[in-house]
Amino acid sequence: MKKLFVKILLTVTAVLLMAGCTGNKKDSFDIAGKTFYNTVDEFGNAEHSKLWFGKDGSFVLTDNFSEGSYEISGKWSLKENVVTLDVEKAAVGQYSKILLEVKDEKTLVLKTQLAGSKADAVFSTDKPAGSQTAVTPTPQPTGTTTTEMEYIAYYNASQNKEKNGSFVEFHNDGSFTFVEIEGLGATEIKGLWGTEGDMILFSNFEQVPYDKAGNPIHNFEMQMYDEDTLILQRGIQSSSKGDIFTISGKIPEALKAAASYSGTFRHDPIDGVQESLLPMIQFNADGTFVFTENCYAGMGQYKGHYEKTDIGYTCYVDDASTMKGFAGQDVTTIYFENYDAALILLQTDLCMSRLGDKFYIVMD
Repeated sequence: MKKLFVKILLTVTAVLLMAGCTGNKKDSFDIAGKTFYNTVDEFGNAEHSKLWFGKDGSFVLTDNFSEGSYEISGKWSLKENVVTLDVEKAAVGQYSKILLEVKDEKTLVLKTQLAGSKADAVFSTDKPAGSQTAVTPTPQPTGTTTTEMEYIAYYNASQNKEKNGSFVEFHNDGSFTFVEIEGLGATEIKGLWGTEGDMILFSNFEQVPYDKAGNPIHNFEMQMYDEDTLILQRGIQSSSKGDIFTISGKIPEALKAAASYSGTFRHDPIDGVQESLLPMIQFNADGTFVFTENCYAGMGQYKGHYEKTDIGYTCYVDDASTMKGFAGQDVTTIYFENYDAALILLQTDLCMSRLGDKFYIVMD
């Protein structure tokens, strides 16, 4: 893995991570990009509750409580010495706002009672000791005495954005940064990496990441196709299983056939309709799709090819012969818009499926 490293100043990393993003620095405090840990854990967890502030104005709070841990996410703002968390999603409880007092750039005091973290709990940027290490960090290459952080970046070439899409950086101290970019947002995953055969193993995350369906990811792998090319072995968020990561951000000629996204989305449950009869769309890796539609009197299909765009999917119908005689028989283009990592919205009236209907990803 020595070939995974090129000598580049760490300051370049910051430029890559925040390209196109704006910070949220206010007043004399700068908490953007930092993670604060609850200095007290009452539930015997090695990993304490923690709060991450994104430089794009987003936050993720992982709170430990008696039944495990859960996440709260949304947007944050800072005015004078008060941080306000505007909650958009909470796995436990019905929070709308959470307040914290800023003592200094390294210390916050929680002012809202949570399921696990108590009001007046102190959160600090100093990570509590006690976390176990499951992946042994890859040592710094022999002969390197510089204190500069060395890394090499691989970009998700399957997203067709060259070096403007999701990417992963391998640092020479055995750590990694995986940045998922979707629309104007970005999610950062940090942890440790190691190797086993031709696989790169990712684990020991600073904060547990979640996949498109909202399931926690405890580890994932990338296959080393060659020293310039890696292949992701499971879906993360905007990056999917089989996505190709390269140093150039371009797909090698030998792998272009495997570059398209593949996945299945099923219609939101409908009263009186069995799950097996719900409308479903399959996006194939070769750029084709099959939309199976419930026509009430039977099942029909749209077949064709698709394009993945910045806002969703455009499906061009090549064959709708089995839809003849049913509503939607004349549809030539079907549109979907992204809603979140696990959900797309239909933008075309068909038969049972109508404009605005929700389709959820079906995990492998």
